[in-house]
Amino acid sequence: KGNLITASGSVSITDRKNITIEGKEAKYNKLDQSIQIEGDVIFFDKNNNYKVSSKKIIFDRKNNVISSFDNTEAKLLDKSNINTILKITGKNSSFDKNTEILEINENIILKDFINNYEIFSEKIIFSRTNQLISSLGKTEINLEEDYFILTKDIFFNRNKNIFYTKEPTTITDNFNNRFELSSLNL
Repeated sequence: KGNLITASGSVSITDRKNITIEGKEAKYNKLDQSIQIEGDVIFFDKNNNYKVSSKKIIFDRKNNVISSFDNTEAKLLDKSNINTILKITGKNSSFDKNTEILEINENIILKDFINNYEIFSEKIIFSRTNQLISSLGKTEINLEEDYFILTKDIFFNRNKNIFYTKEPTTITDNFNNRFELSSLNL
């Protein structure tokens, strides 16, 4: 009995002054070091400049993994934790703090505020270490409101500012010019 702590109402948890988790109901399992919070949850990691909101979040402290369920919005922030660099919305997500890999699934919209594009997809994997965004499956991209790209299995290297895929790709510009490509390196 002493290994499970539950709380309800307005719950706020702070972990070593770097992580803050807020929600309406919380369960902490001392044995497996996991925290499950439900109800308008906000998870904020100041050290990793990462903020996520969702209906339900599980923080596995032992493995350093944050999982969110239903109506997820993840934000990667600048070093000051004020400005949003990337905003990703979708259904469920998992962020491994050890590998710095974020995976998000279903009805995804990724907005890059630095490079001015949006990606619409069903599965995105973002490697923060490599600054590589992988959109798996059918993908639509709105690039600078000038180009609309339709493809699948596309990658974006944020360090080099390059989109690439080996899959057939259609690009349409604002003048309705349409380009059919066998692959893309943009």
